[in-house]
Amino acid sequence: LNSSGRTATQRELFYRAAAEAGGKLFREQPDMNKALLDVVGALGIGRPHLGVLASEKGLIAGAVNFRDPQTLAVSSALQGSCGVAISEAMMGFGNEHIEVNAAHCILVVEKD
Repeated sequence: LNSSGRTATQRELFYRAAAEAGGKLFREQPDMNKALLDVVGALGIGRPHLGVLASEKGLIAGAVNFRDPQTLAVSSALQGSCGVAISEAMMGFGNEHIEVNAAHCILVVEKD
């Protein structure tokens, strides 16, 4: 993933590994998660540095934009009636890359 500049969620990696190895590599998702933690711990880096992200953390809708610091692309929460999925990458941008336009308040609902 990292060398190709692509990203995937841990869940996507598990299904890819299951499909390509016929279930011989990891029997269950927690097995792969533990192996991934071992790898990032041994390398001393975080999952995002390998291109592995957690699943979306919820949705945001309204007058809020997220600006990607590397590509300067903007994800606008005004587009669509259902909102925009909040990814781990978006949360890692830092406050200086979050633009709150005409929003009077922000309601946060945590998703399990």
